[in-house]
Amino acid sequence: MEIKFKDLFLGIAIGDAYGAGLEFQDRNWIRQHVDFTKFINKRTDINTPDKRLFVVDYKEWDYTDDTEMSIAIVKAIMSNEPFTEELLIKYFTDEYLLGYKLKGYKRNGHGSIRLVYNGEKNIEEIKEFQRQKKYPGNAPPMRAIPIGLVKEELINQYAAINATSTHPHPKAIDASILIARATKGFLIEGIDHHNLIPYCLKYVSD
Repeated sequence: MEIKFKDLFLGIAIGDAYGAGLEFQDRNWIRQHVDFTKFINKRTDINTPDKRLFVVDYKEWDYTDDTEMSIAIVKAIMSNEPFTEELLIKYFTDEYLLGYKLKGYKRNGHGSIRLVYNGEKNIEEIKEFQRQKKYPGNAPPMRAIPIGLVKEELINQYAAINATSTHPHPKAIDASILIARATKGFLIEGIDHHNLIPYCLKYVSD
């Protein structure tokens, strides 16, 4: 199956940008009200004590930190430097600052890592916070798609590094591997989507 890299990233960015308007909405509400013919922005309706996290510096049709970090992962891979946690943090930060420079405001959507970007905490503090959670944040799988395009023998290793760079939690590692493997299975091997979950589960231990 031929993959056009530009089209893949357009798909990631468009899906992310459209989904940002519906983030945290009830799936039944989405099924009832969303037919994908127009953009719907429900971010101001997110049930959280601090809505500012979801509306400050947010513009409709902006993609979120998930696409920003996916781009950073591609740049890290293409750098030909050893793929390490430290390299990813560098590229995550560089991409964040580049977006700020180009747009004049910081991209909405970043979770706890924004405290690293802003100098309020260091990355080890954030990693310890994520390690102790019952359920880690969803950042690692949301940025793992490009990892499914690396050499077969590197996919699980790179996916694990992607997770542990910010969320060193077993569930985050497995989720990152599953999404990378789904990319490989669906886009490279042509696995039917009905068989994709069993295919991916072969690559995680639990």
